[in-house]
Amino acid sequence: MNLFLVQITLHNHSFIRLLGPLYQYAHDIIHECIYELVPLSERELLHKTLGDALLRSAVNNPTIQLLSVDQVNKYSGNLSQDEKTSYAQANATAANLAIAISMFEEGE
Repeated sequence: MNLFLVQITLHNHSFIRLLGPLYQYAHDIIHECIYELVPLSERELLHKTLGDALLRSAVNNPTIQLLSVDQVNKYSGNLSQDEKTSYAQANATAANLAIAISMFEEGE
């Protein structure tokens, strides 16, 4: 069964719904089941592709930066030296953002 037929089936049976430009699963269990149906190698490549796209668009947007690193870190395949360097820098930036976000100001 191809992905298009799966999407139509899910939509027709209200397992997913369109919310603006995004789809949302009706339940987390449905999302997990569908995710597990995708072979691991394809899932990892999808995460890397999404992470790369998010990294390119993450300029001055901490939320996108954190999401991009989360996606890229799910990939365990081979990386070029340039990718390793880029991802290491992105992880360091994301770590600094996470630290900054989690800091509390001292109360009076």
